[in-house]
Amino acid sequence: MADYINEVRLQNAVLLLETNNWQVNEISEKVGFSSQSYFFKLFKKRFGTTPKDYRIKKSMGM
Repeated sequence: MADYINEVRLQNAVLLLETNNWQVNEISEKVGFSSQSYFFKLFKKRFGTTPKDYRIKKSMGM
């Protein structure tokens, strides 16, 4: 169950990273992660990059 919840949170974070300019720590909080370091760890494990680098790559069309 926790894995599913974290996956939903990560997908919501991706949407927010792609659609606004909020800081990454704001996004991690808004999607429900109480620990920014845990959010970074899960995000990097799931997507192979940090949230900030993900945003940069998406904005460059990668």
